[in-house]
Amino acid sequence: MDPMDREPNVYNRETNVYDNTGRGSNTLAYVIGGLVVALGLLAFLFYDGGSNEPSTTGSTGTPTESSSPSKAPSAPVTPMTPAAPAAPATPSSPAAPAAPANPQ
Repeated sequence: MDPMDREPNVYNRETNVYDNTGRGSNTLAYVIGGLVVALGLLAFLFYDGGSNEPSTTGSTGTPTESSSPSKAPSAPVTPMTPAAPAAPATPSSPAAPAAPANPQ
């Protein structure tokens, strides 16, 4: 009998060890998680509640310039003493209804 006619695994005495660790799914989870965090950060930075344009300055007013002549700083005003506090209001009598309710 020719050796080539036999089962090929009979003469294969090598020990084959396969690494079956699930590393690919962990890497994919980190990549997807990083993308979610990045998109969340971009949405937080650029979403302004209804405008279609991204706002990067944070100020919406126009700058104004004063053309009046500048004055020298005057002396500080002396603070006034506070007035006496007002007395608490006391009700004279509890409020009464104007007319009794008439059920119909």
